[in-house]
Amino acid sequence: MPEIEYEFDDDPARVDRQVVWDFMTEHAYWGRWRTRQVLDQQIDGAWRVVGAYVRGSGQAGSLDASRPRPAPSAGEMVGFARAVSDGVVVAYLADVFVAHEHRGAGVGVGLVRKMIDDGPGAHFRWMLHTADAHSLYRKFGFADPDATYLERPAAGTTQPDSTANTTPDTDRVEPPRLGEERAMLEAWLDYYRATLMQKCAGLTADQLVVRSCPPSPMSLAGLVRHMTEMERMYAHRLEQAGVSLRYCTDESPDGDFDDAVADVAFDDLMVFADHCARSRRIMSAIPLDHVFPGNDSYSLRWIYLYLIKEYARHLGHADLLRERVDGVTGE
Repeated sequence: MPEIEYEFDDDPARVDRQVVWDFMTEHAYWGRWRTRQVLDQQIDGAWRVVGAYVRGSGQAGSLDASRPRPAPSAGEMVGFARAVSDGVVVAYLADVFVAHEHRGAGVGVGLVRKMIDDGPGAHFRWMLHTADAHSLYRKFGFADPDATYLERPAAGTTQPDSTANTTPDTDRVEPPRLGEERAMLEAWLDYYRATLMQKCAGLTADQLVVRSCPPSPMSLAGLVRHMTEMERMYAHRLEQAGVSLRYCTDESPDGDFDDAVADVAFDDLMVFADHCARSRRIMSAIPLDHVFPGNDSYSLRWIYLYLIKEYARHLGHADLLRERVDGVTGE
């Protein structure tokens, strides 16, 4: 089938607010504190909004040929961005998202280009916050702030206070007891990924970073960050050999555990989910018996088994950490 085509429109009347609301409350790590009234006020008060929509017939493309999906409808909204501005020299970009099934097709780039380069704010100074999309925004000239930048955290009843939010529950699918080898490997790996998320369900950001089994530096958020690194190291590098670790650096070699803090705990969970989705896409396109050459050659089958082992090992840690945080036990 032909690839999906998209169009980008800044008509506020065209924005499907229910799509925005559903994403913000179910998927966005930065949006769960809002009420529907607050979201509507933000859209109404925006200097500019941009939506991404399926163009034409809406035939399904091949963003991930191994995981077919229903054809989207023509005109369906699949991405969004809003901006606030003085309309003269400065603007703030916010709430940029692309529906998960449409990622990897340039929709995010199209949204940002329409908002910044192709709009009345092309000459503005732009600002934003992001936990996981730095590479996207650097394409448009965004860089780390210098020493002159200061920020005052929000105050008042609508502050996204980490203690007022809890991690949503996660659905798990029991792996089959009979089936093809590949299907069973995929199912068990996904089951363990979901189990780690389930161990975090119902906790606040502060609880996620409690080192509840001293003297160990482990926390539930730290385990999530560590497994994000494992996804990068063993799955993402199959597609891009030069992928660096996200949290562990020369300055902080154990940054996955040591640098887990409440301010970014929910961000870390979202980053983990996105990393798992990328790993699925990469691994599903490679034969199990494919051999990756090197000093220690290995197959994709070995990658599956290694990751399953790594999750199984750390889920035992997660059991203990969670019980020590709030007494919850079991699967």
